[in-house]
Amino acid sequence: MYTEFCDLVRLSQNLTEKLYAEYTSGRKTIGGWGYSYAFAAFAEPIINHSIRDRSEGALGRRVLAALMKRFQNQDLAEGSIPVWLILPDRDIVEKGLSKYGEIGEFSEKVAGRIGLAVLNMNQPFRTYAKQKQSSPIWRPKDIGGHLSPTGHKLVADHLYLYISDNGLLRQMPD
Repeated sequence: MYTEFCDLVRLSQNLTEKLYAEYTSGRKTIGGWGYSYAFAAFAEPIINHSIRDRSEGALGRRVLAALMKRFQNQDLAEGSIPVWLILPDRDIVEKGLSKYGEIGEFSEKVAGRIGLAVLNMNQPFRTYAKQKQSSPIWRPKDIGGHLSPTGHKLVADHLYLYISDNGLLRQMPD
């Protein structure tokens, strides 16, 4: 029995090593990305240090504004009341500054200009992070860094309060 167990452990280790090799070589990817983790690791510093045009009329901002308007029009056409949700990244909450802060500010300005309701989670995230160090808002960076169950609940609670406080909550038909 012990020998069989040892054989299973060795087999498992071999499969794990093979899977890891497939990911690091780029033969296997996750999340539908068309590139390997190795490429992502090398590309990130280049992308983060490149100079981008962040001026008011820059292409990226025009595209974002158009997408926001499209989001609003589609929701209204379907009988929904759209709310633009701004989720700050961990750098804004933990360090007070991030390259994404400008995007949040820009999207709030666009939302105001086109009459789109907007909920910015920046302050609620900061407040929560100061009070609840034991329940993180995000999952660890090494496993994706997306919102944790706590972070999702925080967003859901604030979104519910926002739509109910602003008269956007409707009764569902029977």
